[in-house]
Amino acid sequence: MRAVYCYYMDRYPPQQQTAIKRVEEYLLTRDDTFATSLCEEDTIFGREDSNIIWHFNAPSGVVPIPILVRSEKFEMGELYFETSHDVVNDPTCSSVMQSEATYLFHLYLDTGLLFILPLRQFREWVMDNIDSFRAEYVETDGRKASGRFIPLYVVEGFPRAQRIVI
Repeated sequence: MRAVYCYYMDRYPPQQQTAIKRVEEYLLTRDDTFATSLCEEDTIFGREDSNIIWHFNAPSGVVPIPILVRSEKFEMGELYFETSHDVVNDPTCSSVMQSEATYLFHLYLDTGLLFILPLRQFREWVMDNIDSFRAEYVETDGRKASGRFIPLYVVEGFPRAQRIVI
C-alpha cells in the first residue's frame, strides 16, 4: 500500500518545490516505498531539518527515513555544497550543515540527475577535505550564500553515493 499525505509547500521557493515534488514522485515509483510525507505535516516523524519523510518498507516493518532535498537548475559538472545560508544577514550554518537527515537528495532539474548521499558521512568528508574544493558565494532567493563546488566525478567516487536519472 502506498499513501501520499496532502501538504502545502508555500514556504519553499518554486525551484525547491519542484525538486521536492520530483523526488517524491521518484520515491513513489520504488517497490520499497510505503509512503512519503512532507516533514512539516508529519506530526509523528517530521523534522525541521528535513524536507521529506520516506516511509521505507523494511523486512522488520515500515521505517521512517528523513531526507533533505537540494537542487540546482542546471547540471554543470559540479555539486554546490552550501556551508553558510546567508553570509550578510545571518551567517549561521546552512541546513545542509545542521541537518540530521539520513540522506541528502541533490537533484539537477534540467537533466533529472539525482545524487543520493548519506548526509552525515558526506558532510563530514566534505569538511575534512574542504580546502580541496573551490569556494564561492552564490546569490540565491535574495540572499548571499557561501559554499564549495565539488566536481561530480569526485561525488560519484564517494562511498555509498548513488547516481540515477529520474
